[in-house]
Amino acid sequence: MWQTIVLAPMYNILVALAGLFDGSLGWAVIGLTLAVKLALLPFSWKTHVTQVLQKKLQPRIAQIKKEFPNQAEQSTKIMSLYKESGSNPFAGCLPILIGMYQVFYKGIEGGAQWLYTSVLMPDTISTLFIGIDLASKSIPLAVVAGIAQAIQLKFSPTMKHADPNDPSAKMSRMMLYVIPIMIAVAGASLPASISLYFIANAVITMIQEAIFSKITPK
Repeated sequence: MWQTIVLAPMYNILVALAGLFDGSLGWAVIGLTLAVKLALLPFSWKTHVTQVLQKKLQPRIAQIKKEFPNQAEQSTKIMSLYKESGSNPFAGCLPILIGMYQVFYKGIEGGAQWLYTSVLMPDTISTLFIGIDLASKSIPLAVVAGIAQAIQLKFSPTMKHADPNDPSAKMSRMMLYVIPIMIAVAGASLPASISLYFIANAVITMIQEAIFSKITPK
């Protein structure tokens, strides 16, 4: 089921894009990343609005914590507040992101069993991109991926709208360092195509969030 609904469609888009870009795996990875981001745009917008709403709700959340010392009551009241405001702090598209990771890890040749009969495999696949073999490990590209992720997190709505007095903000600040390091370390031991995906995703996300911030209702 997972392969049919998630992996196979993304793999075939990757192959089709590789054909469109003369067999370039690098441009196919960037193209698939962009295509998925565009497909998930409504969910990304909802998440962005949710984060902005959470910032506006901070005074009311602080009041709830003051009035209801019991942790269980706090959670119930805060979730009710989120529901009333239309905010969903748990919105996300993690399964799609996991699927993309698996597709890039497999590579074009490794996922041939998912190929549709209507999609033609390019005669030649070039794994070289900006002088880097995307089928092999690349420490420099992994480091760039970690840096790109750190920059994206630094300027994300979650960090910009975090309340310094909220204990959860401390966790967010910690993740600002932990996640980029994890990506860099993982990228250094995996095919460079995955690091390229993280770089492309971070750059596209920053552009997306910059546009969202311009059109977000005040």
